[in-house]
Amino acid sequence: MKLAYYPGCSGQGTSAEYERSTRAVCRALEIGLKEISDWSCCGSTPAHACDHVLSSALSARNLALAAAEGQTGQAVLQNLTAKYRMQDEAFRDKVNALLDNPCPEELPETVSILQVLVEDYGTGAIAEKVKKPLEGIKVACYYGCLMSRPADI
Repeated sequence: MKLAYYPGCSGQGTSAEYERSTRAVCRALEIGLKEISDWSCCGSTPAHACDHVLSSALSARNLALAAAEGQTGQAVLQNLTAKYRMQDEAFRDKVNALLDNPCPEELPETVSILQVLVEDYGTGAIAEKVKKPLEGIKVACYYGCLMSRPADI
């Protein structure tokens, strides 16, 4: 299995541990991650709080880069919001006006790495690969911007 991969700004800062864990788990499960070339901010909280069109332009740009590379697969779910909003032609026109290159009509599917692990790889297959069980260890989940999306999506 090979996925387009968007580590995001926080993956290189505030959630660097999550980033390292994601890459390690994917390596162990032989899930190839191909980082999207020249990715930029996804327009999550800061841009989204100021301007939905700008936020979507940032996300759409990343999706367009993945599409240009012939990639489909994992990306921050903020990108899913942009893909959803881009279905509206007037909104798409506003977004494309902000970009150097207009987005393709069909943007790649966006899913979280958690979806890939559970839905595509499977919990049973993951359990078979466990080398050091984490029994007795308290775990705190980090969903961050990876799971934030409007309720209607």
